[in-house]
Amino acid sequence: MLHYHPPYEAGYSGASSRPLRVTGSAYDVIEEDVTSIFVQLTNEFQIGGLDAYLNVGLRYEQTDVTAITESSPTSAIIWQGDNDFAKSAAASSSGFSSDSSYSNLLPNIDLAINLTDEVKVRASYSKTLARATYNNLYASDNANAPSGPTALGNVVTGSKGNPGLKPLESDNYDVSVEWYFDETSYVSAGLFSKRVSNFVGRETVNGNLFGLRDATSGAPGTRSGMALEILDNLGVLADEINLFAAAVYVDQSANMAEAMALFVANQGADGNIEDAEYDRLEGSFEIVPNGDDPLFNFALNQPINNNSAEINGLELQAQHFFGESGFGVVGSFTVVNGDVGYNISGAPNVSQFALQGLSDTANVTLIYEKNGWSSRLAYNWRDEFLASANDGSGFNNPIFVEDYGQLDFNLSYSFSEQLAVSFDAINLNEESSRSFSRSKTDLHFIRENAARYYLGVRYKF
Repeated sequence: MLHYHPPYEAGYSGASSRPLRVTGSAYDVIEEDVTSIFVQLTNEFQIGGLDAYLNVGLRYEQTDVTAITESSPTSAIIWQGDNDFAKSAAASSSGFSSDSSYSNLLPNIDLAINLTDEVKVRASYSKTLARATYNNLYASDNANAPSGPTALGNVVTGSKGNPGLKPLESDNYDVSVEWYFDETSYVSAGLFSKRVSNFVGRETVNGNLFGLRDATSGAPGTRSGMALEILDNLGVLADEINLFAAAVYVDQSANMAEAMALFVANQGADGNIEDAEYDRLEGSFEIVPNGDDPLFNFALNQPINNNSAEINGLELQAQHFFGESGFGVVGSFTVVNGDVGYNISGAPNVSQFALQGLSDTANVTLIYEKNGWSSRLAYNWRDEFLASANDGSGFNNPIFVEDYGQLDFNLSYSFSEQLAVSFDAINLNEESSRSFSRSKTDLHFIRENAARYYLGVRYKF
């Protein structure tokens, strides 16, 4: 539901301290009221003589969203030259708000069974959500100036928020086996699967913003429409320069015949308007939209809920300490796969949905803990992954991040429960960061990372 708040003067207490942009996106507020009820049940029992533990939870949430924008909207897009436009702000500010709501039932079931004193099996199911980011929920609209007259095929763009976006929902399934073969040692393997819906994508729809009218439409009966007729009658190329000049003559003349005579009087040898005359017109006149001009038909880009995906993976973990020596090792390896990847052979003029941020990971850490000393030597690795499906260049190019491995070291000594000193060395191998587009030779970003060293003292009172 969309609500309109009547215009208020700049002195309105809610806006006086905030500068307001022409496009109406200067001040946005998102209010989320979440009401929830939660119940939980735990139980210990036996299955076939094996000890079992069950934890069941159920949460119901009702979320009410109010998106408020206060803005000084664009009142007119003025044609100032061939492809030059200026946006004029309204004399007073306006406020809009949009309300939406959604509810979710979120169950969680965890079951653990002791196969032996050392081996456990776990299985779980849960439904989780992640709410849409605030910038996608804004109620404000943004009207861009066209790149040229729409009569010549130029498209005028804009953007809208979507306060009605639903949260990302995920059904999560996990199964694992754990073997505790020593007091501080274990090995585990787990499978996980996530069915995720309501990914946020983008779509473009056509519509008007703020009642803005198009002075460059070329529609019959408008100044730009009569300008096109003049150029057609004279056999002159209908480009941005000639069209603007003819439209100015129509705007400043009593009739089309007089405007045509003015254009003829200022033609160069090639039939186009003379450069000096065009410079004079551009510096002295502008075309302000009027009631004869049609409404702008903006190509409006907005966020929507439009995709689902499935993510599956395997996680292996292990930890072992070597007797009473103080030495130990811990590590993990995760393999993850999604069913929607990026097609690098796809057409650059077509946007793609693809799962972002998915990659295999691994880490191993050597540990020493004894007699007040604590030390870690850790190596963390992440495989190549898709960071973005659109780099913002206008060509829908992806951004991939190359695989990255970093070696870190930590050493600390506790003199007492109150006093400890530490030394940290980050990125000892000085691994660099690199991202690329459709091929590894298409460099997007590179950073050479140096090692960093820290000395610390901690005292607890």
